[in-house]
Amino acid sequence: MAALTNGVVQPISGGYFKILPETRLTFFGVHSRPAHKELIVLFTAAVTPMYNEVNLNVPNLAQFLKGTLGWILNSAENDAQKNSAVHLVSVLVNRKAEELSGFLETLSTTYWSQEILNIKAPVEQRRWAITSWTWIIKALLVRSHPSALPFAQKLFDLFSDSSVNWDAAKGVGLIPGHDSVLTKQNHAVVKILYAQKYVSAILPQTIAGSIYGEEPTKQVAYLVALSGLIKSAPKATYLTELPSLIPFLIRGLELPDPDIRRNVIETLLAAAEGETPEKSLVAEHAPTLVNAMLKNCLVEEMPSSNVRISALRYLAVLPRIVRYDVLHPYKAQVIKDLGRVLDDPKRAVRKEAVDARTNWFKYNG
Repeated sequence: MAALTNGVVQPISGGYFKILPETRLTFFGVHSRPAHKELIVLFTAAVTPMYNEVNLNVPNLAQFLKGTLGWILNSAENDAQKNSAVHLVSVLVNRKAEELSGFLETLSTTYWSQEILNIKAPVEQRRWAITSWTWIIKALLVRSHPSALPFAQKLFDLFSDSSVNWDAAKGVGLIPGHDSVLTKQNHAVVKILYAQKYVSAILPQTIAGSIYGEEPTKQVAYLVALSGLIKSAPKATYLTELPSLIPFLIRGLELPDPDIRRNVIETLLAAAEGETPEKSLVAEHAPTLVNAMLKNCLVEEMPSSNVRISALRYLAVLPRIVRYDVLHPYKAQVIKDLGRVLDDPKRAVRKEAVDARTNWFKYNG
């Protein structure tokens, strides 16, 4: 870490080609060379699996984190550099949170107001500030830090801001999800049931905002948050609200973001588990669902292969959970359109198309 903060890399160099003691690599300097900035990816990869007990040899960790957050917004030149720096901040906050109470307080007040709430700041800069904020919450949440939920609640304040409300909403859903950075394998501080605690606190207001929200901009943001959040929620936590949620989830299938569409379809798949034709929650919406899934499984309509695969899996499930008399009028069209999907350029998509088409061929009253 000393090499990263002061640029002195000679002590960590070795091999035939020696680095002179006076050589400096200024990663975070204003005039840093582009090639030097790229090395943040390697340093983050080295720091990510460190043990909590490791001495970072950083004189002022809070100041270093503050500077790194500023570098993400003002100096990093591409997404790879920004993502690596975001992950670096997240890892350090997770390991050293007990030493960073002052930094977290400053983050909650100054950083939030100046970099995220500030509508005069460039939108792209605000979006990266929200990304940094989200990953800091993840770092705190997995170790069950008391600041995690208050920080997460602040994201809801952005739902009426059409410039960044989707970014904030995606963050709400991303926070409890699994990732490859903050894991036990990387020696992160991880406590049990952190995701369940988060979902229990956040899901009720997200559902309420999706169903009862009166402002369209905020209601769509709640729906975006719900589509991500519900993936981390046990079905029992939202089962009673599911009949009211289905129409709003269907609306999510019309949103342009492929990730949101996939989250919605995965939610519908999770909701389908244990359903029967006699007690189907989606029977009255079957025509809309069939048309939406057919649209999302065609490569000319949906470029994302992950969305196409999810749509095909849901089409394969529909005959099992909806009565024949409801779906029968759409059988011929579904089989015809699935025939087109058999020519999809992705093998995984073609496989799902075969399974779905077989289910519909065998579907009889």
